[in-house]
Amino acid sequence: MTKLTPTAIGTADKVAEAQHDGYQLTDKDIQQLALTDEEYKPQTWEDLRAIIGSFGLRFFHLSRETDRTRCPSEENRLEDLKRVPSDLKRYISWSHKTRREYGTIQAFVLKERLGWTDLAAENPIPFASKGLP
Repeated sequence: MTKLTPTAIGTADKVAEAQHDGYQLTDKDIQQLALTDEEYKPQTWEDLRAIIGSFGLRFFHLSRETDRTRCPSEENRLEDLKRVPSDLKRYISWSHKTRREYGTIQAFVLKERLGWTDLAAENPIPFASKGLP
């Protein structure tokens, strides 16, 4: 029988709670939930530039550099961004509550953030409506 450490027990509780909320945890989420906020290491500016690729190949072409090592690659690996563990737990809770109330996060954004209420087309024929005055 495996003996669980207090950290492992806390992690198991956090994972079970998140899964109970219907949140699909990734391996990265489970690793983040295993940490305390104090153990979490924030991503550096260089990490963020590499993940997002803010300068990317456009910078390379504009500067006409011949040495590609001087230009960060254009990665666009947004899945590598990480939240502080307590923020991740709050996000999981918020997303569960929001999905329960609105059905989807998209429905919440459309109604509450954008203020769009009726998305039904006036006319089923594309571009047949006169549009706004």
